[in-house]
Amino acid sequence: MNTYTHTISNYPGKHHRLPFLFEDIVRLEGEGNYTAFTLIGGKQYITSRTLRFYEEMLPSSFVRIHKGCIINIAYLEKLCITERLAQLADGSAMSIARRRWPQFRDLVEKQYRNSIP
Repeated sequence: MNTYTHTISNYPGKHHRLPFLFEDIVRLEGEGNYTAFTLIGGKQYITSRTLRFYEEMLPSSFVRIHKGCIINIAYLEKLCITERLAQLADGSAMSIARRRWPQFRDLVEKQYRNSIP
């Protein structure tokens, strides 16, 4: 029985399988050559691939907010402008890098026009 729901092909002949849907991912955090996936139910998976490996293959709802973190803006619940924090559906608050802040804020404003004061 195949329990994998996503197969990623980054190179011809090489596949990487994930046992969950992209839509279930709240955030990805990089730890050196490892990536920790946090899913909506609180479950975590760790893989031996870098954030960069996944960044290019993720849908457009995923945004890199700093060197070690990619979030799924579908799970963005609150944005604290003064502290540059993204509050996510799993209760985590992720800081947004200064240099990525203007692009991130523009993206969020376009998607959620009335959500930001």
